[in-house]
Amino acid sequence: MQDFLLAWQIYGFNIGAAVVLSMALGALGVCLISRSEGMYVFVVSQSAIFGVAGYLLFCLMIGLDAHHFLFGPTVFGFLSSLAVYFICQLISKSYKSKTIEWLMVVFIFLIACNYLIISMFPALEKHFTASFFGNIVTASVQESIWLASLGGVFIIFISLNFKKILFQNFWELGSGLSFYPKIKKIFNIFALILIAEATRLFGFLFTSSCILTLPLLISLQGRSLRPYMFTLVLFSGVSTLVGFGLSMVYQNLSTSSVIVVSHVALGVLYSSALWLKKSRLRV
Repeated sequence: MQDFLLAWQIYGFNIGAAVVLSMALGALGVCLISRSEGMYVFVVSQSAIFGVAGYLLFCLMIGLDAHHFLFGPTVFGFLSSLAVYFICQLISKSYKSKTIEWLMVVFIFLIACNYLIISMFPALEKHFTASFFGNIVTASVQESIWLASLGGVFIIFISLNFKKILFQNFWELGSGLSFYPKIKKIFNIFALILIAEATRLFGFLFTSSCILTLPLLISLQGRSLRPYMFTLVLFSGVSTLVGFGLSMVYQNLSTSSVIVVSHVALGVLYSSALWLKKSRLRV
């Protein structure tokens, strides 16, 4: 028991950052899914990994310490994500009926590029492993505070503009009209930074699960907008907290993997409970 409490004290900042970030990513997932852009999570996250790898490769080639520029990985990851996002937007506009297939092609291409870099520079293998499975527990206090702050600001932004964002998504999908272009630009930039940084520091597995798993599972039993968002944000935080707790009890298990399983388990239980409740009311 003492070891368990000690672990909570040591990883307190990491736990807090993961909980806040999971809530922010869950809210982001609702907005992306509402405009059929869930697949962008995979593309943007891989492009962020590619950008950070480019920065590390640059430092390796010129003999510079990668920690010399504090925001170097952040800038390279964001610029890479931004460039790939614009390319995907152009593809999407040109091939609307095949958007998902083309995004899959870009996703596969980015994975291939990332592993080509590993093949040529084995010293970067640790970076790619951490970027995929995540290093939530080993993230520094500064990195945890940065992610928690980023997630907190995004939650505030979403809270203030949620209806406008969904209204914009609805009309843009239906007729291509844009009623809130400024909010849309801010949202897109925020989303790219959030996905890129979450992937870089907490891993692709954690990031993609927070954005897609719970938003999709909780939406299966279709509730009104406000209860749905409240439930999603609450369950995102709780399931991440449960996953962290289990990974501390069973320390041989991967933290990110346990959190993903917690997301799926809680989402399935919630949807099943609502389904049973509706079934009884019909009877």
